[in-house]
Amino acid sequence: MYRCMIIDDDKLIISDLINIIDWAAQGFSVVATAYNGKQGLVKYRQFMPHVVFTDIKMPLMDGLEMLCIIRRLDTAVRFVILTAFGEFGYAKQALELGASAYLLKNQLTEQSLLAMLETVKAELIEQSRIVFLTVVNTIRAFLAGDRKNLDETLQNLKLTFDGYSDCPAQWDMRSMTGVVGEMFQDECRKNEKKEFYEPPPVAKDEVLDWMAAQLKQAAHWAREAESRMSSAISQALSFIRKNYSNKDMNIQTISDYLTISPSWLSVSFRKETGQTVNEYITNVRIDEAKRLLRQGKHKVYEIAERVGYGSSRYFSKVFIQTTGYSPQSFGRE
Repeated sequence: MYRCMIIDDDKLIISDLINIIDWAAQGFSVVATAYNGKQGLVKYRQFMPHVVFTDIKMPLMDGLEMLCIIRRLDTAVRFVILTAFGEFGYAKQALELGASAYLLKNQLTEQSLLAMLETVKAELIEQSRIVFLTVVNTIRAFLAGDRKNLDETLQNLKLTFDGYSDCPAQWDMRSMTGVVGEMFQDECRKNEKKEFYEPPPVAKDEVLDWMAAQLKQAAHWAREAESRMSSAISQALSFIRKNYSNKDMNIQTISDYLTISPSWLSVSFRKETGQTVNEYITNVRIDEAKRLLRQGKHKVYEIAERVGYGSSRYFSKVFIQTTGYSPQSFGRE
């Protein structure tokens, strides 16, 4: 069930909302009520609802102030504003602050409330889908890259999980851990370490620790493998990491630098790293692009140039293929 909280200084409004529909039949339950924003803030911390229905004008603390405080604490919670005709300006301000929608108190009907719940439910499901893709793509990029960014990867996963609303659609969590589990199983097989694989837990609060443990193991194996690499391949990896911004970087450039044949480099690189030269170059570039996008200081075309792409259009195409996101949407996450 999605947990809901209703906050209004008019007890009749709260009663009408609770009794006008069968909440459980829609996949929701009203777990708490409050009569002002200050009390609502206390109840929010106690019940951690997925959806908050709130009036705007209330004593002690109004709905907008409460919304701003909760939004800073929780980016996942959905807000529905309860308002009268005369308060539409406030409702518009609430929408600008991130509320999902508003309900007019004097036009409240079973149909209008059901339609609102469908809108909110769609947002919560989409939010879960985004979390699913973000986690899977973050881990896939780490395993495909040079694995030097373990701390950053773990931090990004934590931030993603912090914004996750523990919705009742547990299939998404099972699907996520299933996909990630297959990646970890492949990693164990590649390193001939099948006995190290641990199946994913069921409880959400254990999943992040499970992922962290698997990623740390994968990083350890990568360090072991790199220590066993031939000198030429180690130098090739270092050369790529230092010169990825060169848009003319390719296997011939690297071969010329190392004074070895491109064919030998191609075969040996794949044998020792599990990737082609081009795949490794792409992963290094995209990792750096993601770092720059998170900073929010550069335009997409500037980042494309910084990481070695002469065309921002081609960069965007590669970025989408690698991460599942466009550079623009990744920068806003």
